[in-house]
Amino acid sequence: MKKLVSVALSAIMTVSVLAPCRGVMAQQAAESETVSTYSASRASDESKFIIDENGVITSYKGYKLTVTVPETINGIIPTKIGDGAFENNVVVRNITLPDSVTVIGKNAFKKSYVETVTANGVVELQDSCFAKSSLKSADFPKTEIEHNAFNGSNIASVDMPKLKSADGGFTDCKKLKTVKVSSLESTANGAFSGCTALQKVYASKLKKFDSSDFSDSKTIEMLFLPGADTINLDVTHNMTLYCGDNWKNGDISNPNKFNLNIIGGDNVVSMHTQNLDNDAYTHRSTDDIIDTLGAQIRTKDNGLRFGFQIDMQKLDFFSLLLSATDASFGFVYTYDSLDGKTEAEKNQILRAGASGVHTRTASNYNSKGFYFNYNAVFTSIPSNHLSDKVYIRGYFCVDGMYIYSPVVSNSYADVASAVLADDSVEQGIKDSVKLSLKEVQ
Repeated sequence: MKKLVSVALSAIMTVSVLAPCRGVMAQQAAESETVSTYSASRASDESKFIIDENGVITSYKGYKLTVTVPETINGIIPTKIGDGAFENNVVVRNITLPDSVTVIGKNAFKKSYVETVTANGVVELQDSCFAKSSLKSADFPKTEIEHNAFNGSNIASVDMPKLKSADGGFTDCKKLKTVKVSSLESTANGAFSGCTALQKVYASKLKKFDSSDFSDSKTIEMLFLPGADTINLDVTHNMTLYCGDNWKNGDISNPNKFNLNIIGGDNVVSMHTQNLDNDAYTHRSTDDIIDTLGAQIRTKDNGLRFGFQIDMQKLDFFSLLLSATDASFGFVYTYDSLDGKTEAEKNQILRAGASGVHTRTASNYNSKGFYFNYNAVFTSIPSNHLSDKVYIRGYFCVDGMYIYSPVVSNSYADVASAVLADDSVEQGIKDSVKLSLKEVQ
């Protein structure tokens, strides 16, 4: 059938955000005096740095706890922290690098007492650059490459949204609890082995998850792996696994003694749990988490509106959003008839990216408490298509993981007939519906 209707994603955003308003508080508290606060940062003395003609800082001769590397040193722009430049340094605790520094070299901070590093321009971390250091967190917003960079360090959290591969990089980080690596595609050489305190792994693009790269991690509570096509999971403790439609290979072993919660589509989960006892796991289907709010007609423009509602408490959405780098919501729909299909078949057909299925992203919604409502409106439906059904479902996508409503279907004529047959509907509304049917005919 030809596409003869247009789609408008119609909604109104009403979002309130509660946050401290220091400007207002200061104004109220300072009616009789002027209050102002500020902070300043001064680059460290250039003479304390040794830099070569290529911009490589080879050593630091200062004795400050907090170091800000200058943007130029002796007229040279620094581009790299050289091999071993701060190795075994017991003085420096905090260091800020200029954006011109893109590489931290081998053993650069190995066995040092550095606790925090601000390095917004760094894209590469070389071998053992923070090995066995006192570094507390790995927050490197642009780093794509690391080579065994953090093994044995004190880091408790990792937030590296651009990191693409982890090659033995976090072994024996005994204090590491949270890993957010939304671009990570591969791990190797026991990348997270020996991380005995690890609780949360958020790796939305990781292609293959293998428990051997996470050996001795007996405390993982959450694995977010919607992009994985291979998952080999040895269940040695209670955990929740988020999986996507790409999961095709791998096995789940030893779940019987622990609570394994799996959140994913019906087909994918059933394929990987068919050899497990029913009481060995709990499955929460992503195919019916979002609620549908029925359909309405708009007589002013021959429109058919479908409503959807997200209950943020249902799946701990807030916890996911705290780690997410990308989130969206919208609709998938088709004009092709799905009559005669089972609900499972409809769910499988009507998925984002499937052949013959249209996907539209919504940008606005109504919010009230934990509930988010949004609508899809099909407008200007011609008279010869009033009885044609639209098959539609709402979705919420978090870093590539789609969470859906059940599939619903309706036509303009069906909804109009229901309105006319409903004794509780006011006569004025019925007259408008009758008039709209007459006008389009």
